[in-house]
Parts: sequence; C-alpha cells; structure tokens
Amino acid sequence: MRMESNGKSLSELMKCPICYDVFLKPRTLPCLHSFCQACLQSHIVEQQQKETGIHTIKCSVCRAETGPPVRNKPVREWAKYFPVNPVIVALLDSKPDGQEKLCEPCRNEGLTQVAIAICKICQEPYCDDCLRYHTKFKVSRDHVVENLQKQPQSLSLPRSLPIAERRHSFEMNAIAHDRRYFKDEIQPLSPPRPLLPKSGRERSIANTAAVHSRWYEKNYKLFPTKHLDKGVNISSSKDRVFEKVKTFKLKGPNIKPPKYTGIGMLSSGQIIVIDNNNHFCVLFNKDYTLSSMLELEMSPVSLAIVKDSEVAISLKGEKKIVFINVTRHALRLEREILTERCSYRISPATQNYLAVAWFETKGDQDVYSFGVVESKTGNEILHLEKDSSGRSLGYFNDMLVNPRKSYVLQTSVSSKALFCFRLTGEATFSYCHRDLQWPTGVAVDQYDRIYVTDYVVGDIHQLTPDGKVLHVCQVSQRINNFTMCCAPAENILLLTHKYHEEIEVFRFKYVKI
Repeated sequence: MRMESNGKSLSELMKCPICYDVFLKPRTLPCLHSFCQACLQSHIVEQQQKETGIHTIKCSVCRAETGPPVRNKPVREWAKYFPVNPVIVALLDSKPDGQEKLCEPCRNEGLTQVAIAICKICQEPYCDDCLRYHTKFKVSRDHVVENLQKQPQSLSLPRSLPIAERRHSFEMNAIAHDRRYFKDEIQPLSPPRPLLPKSGRERSIANTAAVHSRWYEKNYKLFPTKHLDKGVNISSSKDRVFEKVKTFKLKGPNIKPPKYTGIGMLSSGQIIVIDNNNHFCVLFNKDYTLSSMLELEMSPVSLAIVKDSEVAISLKGEKKIVFINVTRHALRLEREILTERCSYRISPATQNYLAVAWFETKGDQDVYSFGVVESKTGNEILHLEKDSSGRSLGYFNDMLVNPRKSYVLQTSVSSKALFCFRLTGEATFSYCHRDLQWPTGVAVDQYDRIYVTDYVVGDIHQLTPDGKVLHVCQVSQRINNFTMCCAPAENILLLTHKYHEEIEVFRFKYVKI
C-alpha cells in the first residue's frame, strides 16, 4: 500500500531526512519540515558553530530561515522547544494489532521504540532503555516483568482479583513483599506479632499496643517527639465520627475510567479535581454536578489551590508547573513556570510561594527532596534533602503545608508514618500507629486537625494539630485513596479513589479536645 505524496511511500514519509531512519521524537520547523529531535539539535549546533554571530536556523531541506524558538536558552536546547509533529506521531502509532508492541513511555514523548517486556504491575510495555530505568527506580525496582518474546499473550492481572488489589507504578516498593504477586523471600520491616492471651479482648489490645509501641520506639528514633497510638479512640458503629453523605463522579462520552491524583475545594464550594488517566482538570459545582473540563498536555500529578481564581498543577516528568485560571463556569490555561527539577507533589506554602516535592536522578541514585519556589517566577528559594534531625526526606506519598502553622506534613509508605517538619527543615513530630500500614492522603481542617488515610486498612486517622491521635475510624474495607482535602470552612472531607470512579464526601463531627 502506497501513499501518494511526490512519489514517496508511507514508510519513507516516516523517516527523518537527516538520519534516514524512522523518526524519534519528531520536531517540526515553521517551514513544516520535520526531523528527529537529536538530528535537529546536532544540525543547529553545527550550524551555529560554523556561522558565529548569526542566530537563525536554516532548514536542511528547503534552507528556509527561522529564529530561535525561545530566548535566553542555550543553543544545544533549542531543538526540544520546537513543536512535536502530531501527524507523524499518529502515523507511527497506527500499527495494526498483532504487530509488536511499542514502548509506552517513549510513545508519550513522541518516540517510536519496540517494547521488549511488559511490567505486570504497571501494565505498560517498555523498550530496553526504559526497562533499565524502570527496574532501577526505587518505586518500581521490585516489579515483576515479563519478556514479550517469551510471553506474547496479554499479561493483565487475573479477573478474579477485586479491582482494589491491582497495583500501579506510583506505589512504593513495599508491595514487593505481597506474596500474592511476588515470590521473593525478602521480609519487610514490620512490627512483631505479640502472643495474645486467652483472657479477653482488653488484655489482647493492651499487649498488642505495648509490643508495637516498643517496636516503634526502637525503629523510629527520628524526631524529637513521637506520638504513638496510646489512648486511641476507636469509633463504634453507633457513634461514627465520619459519616458518608454523598458520592459523585466524572462521567461523559469517550471518557476513560478516571484516576484521580489531586483534589481541592474553593471557598465558593466548587471542587477542582485532576484526572491522570484522561489528562483532565475538572471543575464541579457546589451541588457536585459537572461544570467544566480542561484537557492538559501531559498527565497531571498534583494540584495546589493558589487562590480562588488560580490553581497550580504539576505534570508527569515535566520540569514545569502550569497555572489554571478558574471562573465560575470555566477553566483556562493561564501561564506556566519552569523549574530546575521534576515536581511530583505541590502545595501552597505562603502567599506567592509554592512548596514542592522534587525528584531527580544523580548518577545511579534517585534523590527526593523538598523545596519552596516563587509561584510567579519559579525561582527556587529553599531546597532540603534532609530535615534538622538528619532524616532523609525520601519519597512523599502525599504532602500538605499548613500556612497557619508554617509546617509541612509528609506521608511515607516506606516508613509507615506521618512526618511533620517546618519550612526551615526543623523536625517537629512523627506519628505512627499499629494500624497505619500504608499512609497515603493527608488533609487539614479549619481547626488545624490532621487527617491521614490508610491504603490497606481503610481507616481515617484524626489527629490534633500537634500530632496526637484522637480517633481512628474505618470508613471502608479499602479506601484506596491517593489524595483528599477538607472544605475551607465546613466539616467536610473529600476522598478520591485510585481504582473507583466515585469521589466520596464525608461529614465529620467536631469534638473539643
């Protein structure tokens, strides 16, 4: 089958005119000629070296001249700022079923690489290079990978498993110890099982709390003060601290099942949600009906409400943060700021500043850190890899800054704890609990009380502003939530779910301490 275009076949149209190979991340000049990004970059650098002082780019095909795509950027970076050619990318992706799979991360970047393996946890195919990084990163190094050449059939998880059991790449490597999916004999760091006496539930709970408290004291000597689970109130079914009052969801034609990675509520009662699966930023009305949707260029990772008319969103793998203008019935992309590192968690810090959880690779190591940037310029004014106690900050499963208290709350699955430190890095307190196995979402209400959800148990932990436990309430068998938020001036808590389309609304009771 041939496609008539000056006598060129379809396969020839998908080849770069510089390297004569299939396009890799095709970039297009204003004259509409496309080149591999690497080829275009080499061409620009070579041309600028030959013609010193001339800041124009000549197309190697038609010799048309164009100016630099951006200002104040090195010549070696010009190529990546030219737009990706969507037509060529669509042609490269239009291989019929039955042919080899393409690497998903490369495809998202406009590259075309044949996949050699597929991750059973992430359900994504990877080429040789992406597979090497996938098995190197801390969050995915223990994932199970199947060779596509040996296992060409579909590698989805068994249908008999409930959807809440499926695992994804953003989860920490602690799931490598779940023997339903893995066969290795590595034992996770977990508290010992106490010998339970036969003389009643009260002595059993007391024994369990004592054993776990001693274990946590031994293994979590990180902060000057630690709040464990002494004197915790377990809410009964007759006296529920949290009551579910509403569920709502994103729905519409041609919308894939959403994967919510951020949620926030404005003072007007409107709700902002970001959907990683559909690349949407969604606005709901106060009555939970859909108001507006905005499609983003990349997968959104985290959301921060800067003010009632502006929301900041971090994008997957991008060194930038975009800002969305919010009106009563519309969302509009307003501006963006460039950052030095990839951000994966963001939160409002103080006026005109954003708190950011960073990720970067230094050599063969993944480095996680915390910083504060100006929301208007992106200039970094604070960068921390450790707190004042010497603890490495590690991976932030979720992060929230309480501007009224000037502290940062960080949930950590790998440490099974909630950590609190000030914006200056001063360690304040940590919270551990015998039932807090997978702390994920964190929120603060209008009374500065803290809420933490547990991925495994389905509990919500309610804490005092200084980290002492008030209540532990089970709201579902498995919350599976990735993020949550409290209403600015109401006793309302919003929960999102990783594998469910619904967003849940809880009303909680305010009890004086």
